Order: sequence, then C-alpha cells, then structure tokens
Amino acid sequence: MQEEIRNTTEAARYGLELANNFYSDMRPIVQPVTKCIGALIELAVNPVVFYSEIARINYKHRLEQYQKKMENVKEEDRCEVHPEIGVPIMQVLHYTTNDDIAEMFTNLLASASISQLAGNAHPAFVEMIKQMSPDEAMIVQYLKGQVYIPYISMMANLKAPQPGFVTPIEKMVSLDCDLPLIYPENIMIDISNLLSLGIISDSGTLHLVDDNLYQNIIQKKQLDKVKATYESMKDIESVTYSKGYYEVTEIGRQFIKACCG
Repeated sequence: MQEEIRNTTEAARYGLELANNFYSDMRPIVQPVTKCIGALIELAVNPVVFYSEIARINYKHRLEQYQKKMENVKEEDRCEVHPEIGVPIMQVLHYTTNDDIAEMFTNLLASASISQLAGNAHPAFVEMIKQMSPDEAMIVQYLKGQVYIPYISMMANLKAPQPGFVTPIEKMVSLDCDLPLIYPENIMIDISNLLSLGIISDSGTLHLVDDNLYQNIIQKKQLDKVKATYESMKDIESVTYSKGYYEVTEIGRQFIKACCG
C-alpha cells in the first residue's frame, strides 16, 4: 500500500514538473498575446501535451504561427477569445500535423482575437475544419479567390426501342488537375463533403455564361475522346454535354474569411 502511494506521489510530482516546464516553454510565446488567449491555456491544454515531446513541439510551433499572425495587430484592436471557440481550437493544435488544416485553425484563432473580425469566427467552424481532409482544406483555400467551381456532365441517349439514357460522366470538375491534391482520385468525395458542410451548394440546372470554363474541363479531362467512344456504340443515338457549377455559400464565404486569412 505504501509503495502504491509512493508511486502515485512520484507520478504526480513528475506530472507537475512536466506541466511547469511546459508553461515555462510557452510563456515567451503566449506573453505577447496574453490579452487574447492567456486565460485559455490552462482551460484548454490536454495533459497529453505534458508527456509527449512530439505533441509539445507541435503545439509550440502552432502557437508561434498564431503569434506571428498577431504581430501586426494593434493592441487596441485585440480582444479576448471566447472560450467557446478558443478552447476547442487550443485542444486540437497539439495533434494537428497537416499544415493546411493547422493554418485554418490558427487563422480562425487569430480572427477570434481581433475585434473587427471576431464576429466572423463562429464556434461551428472548429468542427467544420475537424471534418475536412487536407485536400478539402486545400480546395477551400483555393476558393478564397473564387466564387464558382464549374462542372460538366455527359449524357448518352439510347436508340429506340430502348428508352432513356446513360450518364458516363457526372458533374466532373478539373480541380484535381489544377491543385496538387494528395488523393486526386477522391475529388468527388471531397466535393461531396464540402457540400454536406455547407461550404458550397449545387446550382442545379443553372450554368455559367463563360463557355471557356467548360471547354477547359473538356480539354483537361479529354472528354471528347470519351464522347467519341460512346458515339461509336451502335445502341447510342447521340451524346451531349450538360453544364453546371458549385457556388460558395454565404456561410462558406464567412468561413473562408475567418479561416483562410
């Protein structure tokens, strides 16, 4: 029994020592932004950070990135980050290893730290970032300078007496050609997730006036070759393209403003 107590005491002492060392390491980083996040450190830091060297290094690196974003913000323009948004961000920084995802978190934390921008920093955005893949984060960053993502579909109409049609290509985009995605083959999954998160919406039957945007997809994806293949089939009457686009939503624009710098 005494041995168990001794071991527990030693473990507690060791944990306290690690915690003190952690706060000592963080103090030079946090001190310049104490007004914004000083109260969050003790509320938010996961004890795992105390025990994992990798977690401590990563956490320190992310806080340094946040501090750098705040360097040119005047003191009078800074504000205290609400715990509802600050705590969950601080809790994920130590294990966020992807730079694009981490950039979103630190941008959101910085937005919540600036009086004029804090209204754009919604607590729901934290969960939205957590549900994104690195490729989706890259797409959202790309959308910072865009409003639309054009897509094109291909419809092959069947000859009589077979009614109906087949769709060889459905809502194909060229983002996987334009961006250095990690998994370009998952582009439609990425689009689907961004739709479910409300970042973008589908235009439905509408299409963009600039036909060059669609010709760009046809060229990059070599769709005319696919079209020619279907046109050569004996049971195909005709092959046509249909056009549409995804549009950044209102909440998507607010998300990009708060999380993409």
